[in-house]
Amino acid sequence: MTQVQEQTLPVAMTGRDVIAKARTGTGKTIGFLLPTIELLTSKPSSTRGVHALAISPTRELASQIREE
Repeated sequence: MTQVQEQTLPVAMTGRDVIAKARTGTGKTIGFLLPTIELLTSKPSSTRGVHALAISPTRELASQIREE
């Protein structure tokens, strides 16, 4: 794990909000995707609609998030 992941994943996995500022390539994307995926798969919802939303400031970053 990267340093940013070591510091944010334990907090994010509890369902708390996390803000992380770090350089490109430090693992921020996985740092927010893993807790989101875990939460969505561990508690199946019977309701339809959006259950998670990732907002990206650039199209390039949005493409990277989609690939991950």
